[in-house]
Amino acid sequence: MNRDRIGDVMRPHLNRALLILCSGLLLSSCFVGIVVNDDEVNVLVYESSGKRQCEPAAISPQQSARKLENAGVPVRESSCAVLTTIAFPAVCGAPSGELVLHEISGNKATAAQQAGFTLVTTLRSGAGDPGYATVACASSPL
Repeated sequence: MNRDRIGDVMRPHLNRALLILCSGLLLSSCFVGIVVNDDEVNVLVYESSGKRQCEPAAISPQQSARKLENAGVPVRESSCAVLTTIAFPAVCGAPSGELVLHEISGNKATAAQQAGFTLVTTLRSGAGDPGYATVACASSPL
């Protein structure tokens, strides 16, 4: 008899808990399969500027962007950066670690990689460290 009384007291609470659980499951299934349009997602890709210390950059942001555009990848914005995870010796002729960055549509990332560019996410060295720092672009070579 005691057991029946406990069941009568708990039943409304169990029913409410079950209703909340089922509602949550049903609502969460509404979001399964929603895909963000890659045209709306921008990604950053980069290539080395080819600059060596004590020498001008081998490639300008405009020249680099032209490579992407020739590969069918429209460039939304270009900038310059330097690697922060690698120390470069201060010697004329040594690599400088300078990069040319381009913001492109996410659905063109594969085409950019086929054209020789790399996603900047590969530069990450840890939580919160992107592996590069943006810098002002030097005057472009002729």
